[in-house]
Amino acid sequence: MGASSSWEVASAVSFAVVFFAACWHVGKPPQPRKKEARFTAKESDNIATKHADEEAPADEIELVSPADNQEEEKKNVSKRFGVRFDQESLKSLETGGYSSSESKSESESKSKQEGPRTTTTTTTTLPEEEEEEEEKNCLFESRRGPDLKFEKVTVVGKDRKILDGVYGEVKHGKICAVFGPSGCGKTTLLNVLGGRQASRPGLSVETMITLDRKCASPAEYFSAVAYVMQEDAIAPLVTPREAISFSALLRRPRLGTEARDRLVETLVAELGLEACADLYVGGSGTGVKGISGGQRKRAAIAVELVTSPTLVFLDEPTSGLDAESAFQCVATLGKVASAGSSVAITIHQPASDVFAILDNILLMKKGRVVHFGPRGDLAETFASRGYPNPPDYNLADHVVKVASTADDETLERAGFFFKKKNWSEARPTPLHWSPSFGPSSKSIQAVAVASDLFRGMSSSEDKNNVEFERAPAISQFLALLDRTIKLEARHRPALVSHVLVNLFIFTLVGVVYYRSGESDLSRELNLSTHNGALTLVSIASLSATATPILLSLANERPMFVREYLTWTYSATSYVLSKVVVNSLFAAALVDVTFLSAYLLIDLRANFFELAFYSWLLSVASSATAFCLSAVSPDAKTATELFPIIFSPQYLFSGFFVRINDIPPLLRWARFTCSLKYALNLISLAEFSDSNCEKHTNDKDLARSMCKDLKKSNSVDAQYYLRDLLILLSFFVGLYALSGYILKKKSAEAVY
Repeated sequence: MGASSSWEVASAVSFAVVFFAACWHVGKPPQPRKKEARFTAKESDNIATKHADEEAPADEIELVSPADNQEEEKKNVSKRFGVRFDQESLKSLETGGYSSSESKSESESKSKQEGPRTTTTTTTTLPEEEEEEEEKNCLFESRRGPDLKFEKVTVVGKDRKILDGVYGEVKHGKICAVFGPSGCGKTTLLNVLGGRQASRPGLSVETMITLDRKCASPAEYFSAVAYVMQEDAIAPLVTPREAISFSALLRRPRLGTEARDRLVETLVAELGLEACADLYVGGSGTGVKGISGGQRKRAAIAVELVTSPTLVFLDEPTSGLDAESAFQCVATLGKVASAGSSVAITIHQPASDVFAILDNILLMKKGRVVHFGPRGDLAETFASRGYPNPPDYNLADHVVKVASTADDETLERAGFFFKKKNWSEARPTPLHWSPSFGPSSKSIQAVAVASDLFRGMSSSEDKNNVEFERAPAISQFLALLDRTIKLEARHRPALVSHVLVNLFIFTLVGVVYYRSGESDLSRELNLSTHNGALTLVSIASLSATATPILLSLANERPMFVREYLTWTYSATSYVLSKVVVNSLFAAALVDVTFLSAYLLIDLRANFFELAFYSWLLSVASSATAFCLSAVSPDAKTATELFPIIFSPQYLFSGFFVRINDIPPLLRWARFTCSLKYALNLISLAEFSDSNCEKHTNDKDLARSMCKDLKKSNSVDAQYYLRDLLILLSFFVGLYALSGYILKKKSAEAVY
């Protein structure tokens, strides 16, 4: 057993067993919470009616005459989702999205007088439901979102204009829908308005934006926008409830635990996530199917609604959803708009019931505005210009078809591509701003402006006392640490296979070099064999944790970018949480895997000393893989670059080719290899004079042979501290560099 005692081995095994047992316990699927006794919407209505019949005076009882089934269905839908359908919407639903000339004229007159969307439904609640209703009202409390007006939005790429003078307005209490054929610039427009796209080499962005008639830049309100991406970037092995709670913890730090729990439960109930609140979100690469696409989309919306935002942007919220899920998703947005928020969405071809919820329509083609105005004006506008809506045809499908099939000249002659006459004479402002996370004067000023413009608009709060909420760094770190541990532990197949594969590799090396540590090192062949065993064990340590980390960050990047750009946490907190978890996992893995090789080979140095150097090599390679993944745009690129970074380390380790035999032109490359520094430390420990004298009769020759081996590989005891510090520098420096790269790339990210 070399220089190690049985208690050292036992302590190493105990640490590994306790660590992996804890991981196994943490990785248990979350148990569904016990639901409180609640009634369904239909049961509540029946109970409320019975309650009113028994206790209310006769003159207060409302008698409802039988109504048409279809009309009653719409009322139930309206009551269920909290969306008020106007007369035009009801007629549109009855006819599948098409409307007659009479309904168009009626809706036109109403649209001119209609204010912000409001919900005026009167409901009867039981006394025990009052607290629940109060929580819902707190979530969708009356607020005043800004009226965001944009003009002259122009985006020019290297070879074409992506957007050409786009204009429109996102009003408070309204849903503004941007739709049109594929490639018309919908997402680009939303990115510009949401502060997620600015000028860069090869791309020019100019725009004029006003918030409540005050000139503004996306930098001033970027951090206060609830932006839901087309890709639902949520960790696959967390539940919707955990994802919402995580967002609330870091974005509403002033809320107490009970208030935060009530907010989370209210969001779960209001967005129809109760049935899947404790199921994994799921996703590719995890082996977990997870919740449905509609539930995942509503969970993504709920994550952003924890801040009670007044400006909400959503990119293709109905993409990939069935008709019912799409309607539920947009109906939820209708409820958000009813509270007074300004909502803007991009949508491809909405169904008739979804179309009926929308307020303002911005139809685009090839980066230009075909039509902008209230939904009720759309049918009449197209009919007056020679494109009437055919009978029994969805109006949304009709206008998109016209925009797709008719050429630009024909549409211009018909009166489309209208240029606003009341444009401001001011020149559009070039956007060269990129979001940054840090205590810079620019970012602090932007947050202050965003706080004043948005969070101060809630009617229930004092505008002068509201500040942008950001969790302290320690809270960010602890929350991220908790989530990172859960994500690693819950992927049980990967966890088990990773441990077993590395245990097999180390054991295989140990079996091949079985008891070579007891050989006589005064013989050159024995010394070479012993050195080969150390080298292969070190190579196994090098790759033990690198590959999983390489893929882990690549898969988490969309989630990190979303959370970073919404100021949920800093890049430093994220990287630190990864450092702690990766280091602990590497320590436990080295303990159990390196121990098998140590005992089988019968290495001579102290186990803890060799295991420590092996752990340093493992975490240094983890930092290298993490940095490589941060630089790479995706997992495929990172995987392709992996051999270029790690393969040269084997060549310059000193085993396959002695360092002195490497051409001088390439010999310098060993200083960039963490494996070389780790082998230096391991060789100094294993081939010390006292260890070389063991199991031999010619001690002087054994010491001489060991010194020659170390000298030929540039291993010198006087450089021990240098090698140790450089190995630590690889670990610390590459993780720090990764944080900077993640911060830089996220600031430049375009969805």
